[in-house]
Amino acid sequence: MLFVIGGGITQDVAATASALYKRGLPWTLIPTTLLSQADSCIGSKTCLNYGHAKNLLGLFCAPRQVHIDPAFTRTLPRDDILSGLGEILRLCVTGGEPSLRLFERLSAGALSGSEAALTQLTHASLSVKTRIIEEDEYELDLRRAMNYAHTIGHAVEALSNYAIPHGVGIALGMLVENAIALQKGMLSKTAFQRIAVLAHALVPETAWKIFSGLGAEALLPLLRNDKKVVGSTLKLALLQDIGHIVFADLPLDERGTKTVRNAIHEVLEMRS
Repeated sequence: MLFVIGGGITQDVAATASALYKRGLPWTLIPTTLLSQADSCIGSKTCLNYGHAKNLLGLFCAPRQVHIDPAFTRTLPRDDILSGLGEILRLCVTGGEPSLRLFERLSAGALSGSEAALTQLTHASLSVKTRIIEEDEYELDLRRAMNYAHTIGHAVEALSNYAIPHGVGIALGMLVENAIALQKGMLSKTAFQRIAVLAHALVPETAWKIFSGLGAEALLPLLRNDKKVVGSTLKLALLQDIGHIVFADLPLDERGTKTVRNAIHEVLEMRS
C-alpha cells in the first residue's frame, strides 16, 4: 500500500505511478490542499502535463481510501484558499441552486479562512462530484460536463506558465466560458452576473494582471489540443442555467477567435 500525502500534483504523480507499477499498486490519499480536498481527491481520473499542454497524458486509478482533515486548511496561504474556492464554486454552480446558494452564504467566511465555512463547502463540493461520478465514472457522458470552465481555464493556466494557480484559472475559465454562453444567447444576463460576482472575488490582482495580457489569438492554439476537439470544432461545455450544462460548438478559426476575444473583453469590462 502506498500512502500519498499532499495536494493535486502529488496525487497525480503518485496515482500514475501506482497505476503503472506492476499493473496496479493500491494507494491511500491524504489530501492537504483545499483544492484536493474539495475536488480531486475523489474520482479515478489522473493526468499529467506534457509539452505545453495541460493534462495531455492520463488514465484512471482511484485510491482505495481518502482521509480528509480540514485542519490542513489552517496551514494554507491565501492563494491556495482562492484556488480551492475556484473549483468549489465551479462544482456548486454545476450542482444547482441549493449548492450555489450555500456558496453565496458561506463565501465571505470561506474567504476569511473560516474552517467551518470551508468544511461545509468542501462537503457540498464533494457531494456534487460524487453524484456525477457515481453515474459516469469514466467520463463517457454525464461526467464530461465536469469539463465546464476547464477548457479555457487550462489554457489560461498554461499560457501563464502556471503562475496562475489551477483553481484561479478555473474561476477565470468560468468567467470567459459564461461570457461565451451569454454571447450565444444560452445564458441569461442575470445568471452571468450572479456567478461573475462570486468568481471575480476569487481572482487575485496578480492573476488579473497576467490574464489581461493574454489574447484570444494566444488561447486558440492551445484549445486545438483539447481532447474535445472534433475536426476543426471544439465541443465546449457551457452553462445554460444554474445546474444545467450543455455542449456547444466553438469553431477553431477566425470566428472562434472573435468569440473568445469578445468574451475576454466582457470579463475585463466587468472588472473595470
